[in-house]
Amino acid sequence: MTYTAAEKAKIIEQFQEECRQNLQQIRHESDKISRGAEQKVLRRLNGVSVTLWNVKIRDVLRIERNKKPSIKSLLQDVRAMKEGTL
Repeated sequence: MTYTAAEKAKIIEQFQEECRQNLQQIRHESDKISRGAEQKVLRRLNGVSVTLWNVKIRDVLRIERNKKPSIKSLLQDVRAMKEGTL
């Protein structure tokens, strides 16, 4: 079956419109996923005490190797380790 130039142009335009719609849907979905991930990170960040924001994980791991820290003493242990008294 052969198509006329007008039919070919119409088919091409339909495919291009479909591609634009698919691209728009993909962008919308990726924005939704990124917003969800951002909200998840913010929820987890809000669960961390402000006093522990500057504590490095490697410092906590070093303290855990030496002794089992409690939440109450963790900040004091990290400070003591940085001063060299732990």
